[in-house]
Amino acid sequence: MEILVMGGTKFFGRRLVELLLEDGHNVTIATRGQTSDDFGEKVKRIKIDRTDQSSMKRAFADQYFDVVYDQICFNPREAKIAVETFSNRIKRYVFTSSMAVYGHKETEIVERDFILEDYKVNLDADDYAYDEGKRQAEAYFFQHAAFPVVAVRVAMVVSGNDDFTGRFDFYVGHVANIGTAF
Repeated sequence: MEILVMGGTKFFGRRLVELLLEDGHNVTIATRGQTSDDFGEKVKRIKIDRTDQSSMKRAFADQYFDVVYDQICFNPREAKIAVETFSNRIKRYVFTSSMAVYGHKETEIVERDFILEDYKVNLDADDYAYDEGKRQAEAYFFQHAAFPVVAVRVAMVVSGNDDFTGRFDFYVGHVANIGTAF
């Protein structure tokens, strides 16, 4: 399959690209071009400004993909750009969202706690908190996309040796310190 990964050079996007290549797919990575990768000639690369409609339309003018994995959409304006850019050019869109769309709950989370089809989208906000940006982006995709969309609501992302965020070390250290507190 022809697969586009937007944001495929760091963290779990990088691992996604590795797995797609292992499965024999033709992979294109779209990024700002600021982070190098070691995929060599195994992937195609497209430089984009994810926040600029004209940059996206130019970059993908003659491109067709079976699947787009979007690791770098954080608000409804970016979702709108994607919907307008990829209309009639893809078979499926996989949006990396977050469990943060549910807000902070003390009880069990169920999918119906966030009804994205009814959620009011605001394209005019100056800025969005992470959770609200993901809510707004999901709602925009599901309300406006002419292509099938899947939203993967990841709870917490940690990684191994390539975890540049320090999350994995934080949690390991936290668990280790709890053991000494008792």
